[in-house]
Amino acid sequence: MKIILIILSFFLLASCGSLPKNIEEKPTVFEAGYYQNLGKNIKRLHHLMQGTFVAHKEYKTKALESWMVSEGDSVILYNVPLGEVEKHGYWIYSYEFMTSLPNEPIYTSIKQIKQRSRDTLEVLYYKTKNPIDLKLNEVINKEVLNKKIRTDELILINKKVVYVKESAAEFVGYSKIYEDKQFNCLRKNKYDLSPSYYKVEVVFFDKENQDELLLKNRPNLLVRRAVDLKILHEIATK
Repeated sequence: MKIILIILSFFLLASCGSLPKNIEEKPTVFEAGYYQNLGKNIKRLHHLMQGTFVAHKEYKTKALESWMVSEGDSVILYNVPLGEVEKHGYWIYSYEFMTSLPNEPIYTSIKQIKQRSRDTLEVLYYKTKNPIDLKLNEVINKEVLNKKIRTDELILINKKVVYVKESAAEFVGYSKIYEDKQFNCLRKNKYDLSPSYYKVEVVFFDKENQDELLLKNRPNLLVRRAVDLKILHEIATK
């Protein structure tokens, strides 16, 4: 009996030792596999839009220098989901700000994603009935954000972007031509979303003759970065 127990113990230890030392890790939001595993295209686009993106200038070499929050003033785009997908559908709130002025956003938007066909989705833009003044610490707090922005009380505005699936982890979108009040002209945006970046290209047009205008715009390459919530809270208290 003792011999049998010893033999069983030996095989048990041997079987444990044969397990792979490094269990394969799940892909992160920075890898295509993460989005491939999501299944539905609307879910993939929704997740691609979420996260923290840092503005960079795109160089001819396509090389990007690493970025740290402590290295000075930078522009951050913080995209978070609104509501609950099961109840409200696919929504995103965008809050773009400079790290030196976290509570004075450069740009905010409320977006809803809808399926148009299997590989084509449209993003509709909304506004609140009354203007709201959200601070960064309120955007970070999901409960506060959803209390201040209720999806069933929003007003649809005349802005839409149509996205087409390039791959399971990349979508390219084009906006309608609309008025740019800052430059007093017309504009059309192209959006390229992938696990690595959120690229925005803009074409400007003259209001009168529709000719293309060469105007300077803000940095148009937003790189996906892992910025800890603790760091965002620290920025919010500046």
